[in-house]
Amino acid sequence: MPDSLQDIMDSLRWLGWSGTKGRGRRRLRPYFQSERLPLYRHWADWLVENGHAYRCYCTEARLDALRKEQVARARS
Repeated sequence: MPDSLQDIMDSLRWLGWSGTKGRGRRRLRPYFQSERLPLYRHWADWLVENGHAYRCYCTEARLDALRKEQVARARS
């Protein structure tokens, strides 16, 4: 993984990304979405609790079938 991270960072720099974010020019370390799961969980729960989203209780088989239907529909 460290090699792939370096490749991604090199590509971003090649595209002109400076590695800074927000105010000032402080360098920030890359973050990974997997490290932010507690934050995402908090806001997903908030959305459900406030009626802006709902939980899905579909089985994996049901979701796979729906995806296949959508792909087939998109191709026709």
